[in-house]
Amino acid sequence: MTKFYDDKKILSISMTDDRTGIDFENEFFEIGQLPYNMELDANKVDDVDYLIDYAVTYANGTNTDFEYQYDEDGNLLDGCSVSYTVEDM
Repeated sequence: MTKFYDDKKILSISMTDDRTGIDFENEFFEIGQLPYNMELDANKVDDVDYLIDYAVTYANGTNTDFEYQYDEDGNLLDGCSVSYTVEDM
C-alpha cells in the first residue's frame, strides 16, 4: 500500500496483479519522481481523486492511455485489483 496526499486528502492505495499477487502501485505511479513527506509517510500529488480514477480505469480496462489484451472470450488479460481508502486532512 502506498500513500499520496494533495493538501486536502490522503489516499492509501494498492494495485495487485491478479496473476502473481504482487503489488505494483509504486511502479505504476512512478513514486520515485514525486516529493515525499516523511511526517505523512506519503507522496505529494496534485489530485488524489485523479489517481483513484486513473488506477480504477486501468484495472477495469477502460483507461485510454493503455493498450489491453483480451482472451478469446473477451476477458481482460493481465488484470489487477485496486483497493484504496481516502481520508480528509
